[in-house]
Amino acid sequence: MKFIYLLLFLTLLIGCAQKIQYSTISSEEAQDLNAIILDIRTPIEYDSGHIKDAILINYYEENFRDNLNKLDKNEKYFIYCRSGHRSKDTLIIMQELNFTNVYNLQKGIIEWKMRGYPIENNLNF
Repeated sequence: MKFIYLLLFLTLLIGCAQKIQYSTISSEEAQDLNAIILDIRTPIEYDSGHIKDAILINYYEENFRDNLNKLDKNEKYFIYCRSGHRSKDTLIIMQELNFTNVYNLQKGIIEWKMRGYPIENNLNF
């Protein structure tokens, strides 16, 4: 009987546990991802072309980690940079900060553009 209670308790515990997801995804996979988009490039890079609705958080700012830490850790995030290196490092930082669902765009906006996916820019020339 104790075994049944233990099994029931473990099943309940596992069922209630929040799923934690950290992964690198392709541009194709990102198309169907319903998540908050974080562009971690510089403002100049962002203005030259970014994914629609992306929020800019500059990787090179002194308070980058603090800015990430202010975000809701239970939301789902899709992060990207130019080529995937800064966003890969950011994925690790977000893990350390206990975010639960973070997806890194493999090969960054370079691949996104190469595949012909839309971008917006803030340049007026």
